[in-house]
Amino acid sequence: RESYLTVLQEYWAEIGVEMTPQLEPFPALVERITETSDFEAYLIGFSWGVAPDQSTMWSCDATQGNGFNTVNYCNEEVDALLQAGLVETDREERIASYTEMQNIIMRDLPHVILDFPQGFTGVSNRVHNVYPSGVNARFNMQYWWVEQ
Repeated sequence: RESYLTVLQEYWAEIGVEMTPQLEPFPALVERITETSDFEAYLIGFSWGVAPDQSTMWSCDATQGNGFNTVNYCNEEVDALLQAGLVETDREERIASYTEMQNIIMRDLPHVILDFPQGFTGVSNRVHNVYPSGVNARFNMQYWWVEQ
């Protein structure tokens, strides 16, 4: 994130915007985001679990104190699609609900999303019981074992 801040500071300076980065411990940052709101902008990363539900970030009910919707974004269509995704049992219909929800978020842009990092994981064929998922390659690491 420090590299992001350096690059953003340089780019913004080119258009006349002064930015003074302030790094702080994560608990203090969360407190400022969720309680005091004494900042003009912040940079934070999020990781989602296996379930594609993002209600804690985008629903109307997830405003400060109830989730991470710190910009008080509220779109009833997004709420309906999030709810549909939670209750839908048909996989294709569920994917369609979440895809449409994400398209609306990208159109409305309540937060600037800089990237969706991807990584590669390699594991020796001596390691057994490895079942990586698309979300976390090491989610069941406590069950791995290595041949002698």
